[in-house]
Amino acid sequence: MIKSLIEHDFQVLSSWKDVQIQELNNQKGHVYMVCSIPPKISVSQYIGIIKEKIAIKLFKTYPSLKQKP
Repeated sequence: MIKSLIEHDFQVLSSWKDVQIQELNNQKGHVYMVCSIPPKISVSQYIGIIKEKIAIKLFKTYPSLKQKP
């Protein structure tokens, strides 16, 4: 459930920034991605945007994720 949400959000946000995702692997607690980022955006800027947007959406959708085990 969360995996499909994350994959969809990665695709949407990446297309918004003209980033082409070539490979996406989602494991518990980690996301591995190979992508082509255009020169107009830095790698750190792109990753920052992705992390921010997906974290906000996940915590709103699944508030239980905020709690530590």
